[in-house]
Amino acid sequence: MKSEEKRDGFDKNHSFGFSVIYYAFKKIQDIESKLIVSYKKLEDAHTEVIASEEALRNQYNQIQLNKEALRVSEERFRLAIEGSNDGIWDWDINADTCHISLAWAKMLGFEKQDIFNYQQVWMELIHPEDVEHVLESTQKCVEGLIKSFNSEFRIRRKDEYIWILSKGKMLFDENGKPIRMVGSHTDITQRKNSESKIYQLAYYDDLTELPNKVLFMDQLNASINNSMELNERGALFFIDIDNFKNINDTYGHNVGDNFLKEVAARLKIANCDNHVLARHGGDEFIVMGPNIGSLEEVHFCAKKMVELFNEPWTVNGQDFFATMSMGITIYPDDGQNTDELLKNADMAMYKAKDSGKNNYQFYEPSMYITIMEKTRMEKNLRKAIDNSELTVYYQPQVGIKSEKLIGMEALVRWNSPEEGLIFPDQFIPLAEETGLIIDIGKMY
Repeated sequence: MKSEEKRDGFDKNHSFGFSVIYYAFKKIQDIESKLIVSYKKLEDAHTEVIASEEALRNQYNQIQLNKEALRVSEERFRLAIEGSNDGIWDWDINADTCHISLAWAKMLGFEKQDIFNYQQVWMELIHPEDVEHVLESTQKCVEGLIKSFNSEFRIRRKDEYIWILSKGKMLFDENGKPIRMVGSHTDITQRKNSESKIYQLAYYDDLTELPNKVLFMDQLNASINNSMELNERGALFFIDIDNFKNINDTYGHNVGDNFLKEVAARLKIANCDNHVLARHGGDEFIVMGPNIGSLEEVHFCAKKMVELFNEPWTVNGQDFFATMSMGITIYPDDGQNTDELLKNADMAMYKAKDSGKNNYQFYEPSMYITIMEKTRMEKNLRKAIDNSELTVYYQPQVGIKSEKLIGMEALVRWNSPEEGLIFPDQFIPLAEETGLIIDIGKMY
């Protein structure tokens, strides 16, 4: 009985002991599992920290690379600006201040790169003739009427003006209000000077520096159209120097050229208000008087030019007198295009020469008939010389006291098949004018 109790007690005690050990072992396993999990988390955290450090290192390296790239880019930009012909500007509209690049500030004579009261300062620097269109373009850009600012104008630099091309872009806030304008200035003085030289060569006479025929005709055409639209009248003066060939032959072409320069200068002095003077070519000059008030005004201007021309000339130390003949047409009465007006003025000028030179004549329609008759006679005279239609008559000359023959006078007559006998006073002056007198002299 006692043996059984002992066995039962041992078994119970033994079973309890094992339970305690089991639970202890289980607890240890749980702790180990948690430690393993915690270690795993620590390991993952450590790995994550290492990865983060690597990412940060990479980010740091990238930032350094970006900073270096930015530095290089800024350096290149600075060198590009300093080495170029452009000036960069940034205008704060609200504050009315403008920042300009260093090179451009030095070029314009500014000690600092920031300009306060920008609009006022800038308008004072711009050439007075260019201020209006610069302000107009700027205002259109501010109002959003144009997308960008683009203007060529002159600006004062020290004691001279230079030409610049200014380009800008307007920046607006979220409400559409203009806040800034950013752009550039380019010095285009050299280009403008080249354009001016080309224009000078194309539209001005190299010797007298007066407008040439091309420019004058453009202006005359515009004046004709304007006179017809506004029911106004204008005058065209065609001037030819009398016997200019004699000046060249007597004193030489150098004196002749300098004389033409003096003619241009003297005609400028004699010129009436708003008249345009030009060299037509050779020894011919043309003057346009737009919107004339009356024919008396035209007479006054013509007399002024003729009288001033008659004053003695001294060129290259040579003193001489010279006169001119002038033809005048009134437009649109005497012609509604440049060719017709010039042709009629030329006819009036030849009428002045036929009237003794050193005078002026207004165009008349009858002059056309005279010119056509003169042209017809010249053509027939050439044929007459070729066809031997000219005959010489010899008239004896007798001395009054001796009553003896002392010579013979040769008188040429033109026996025309169409018009019969033509006397010398009708064709000899024409022959002398056209040079046909030489051919007639060779025949006899």
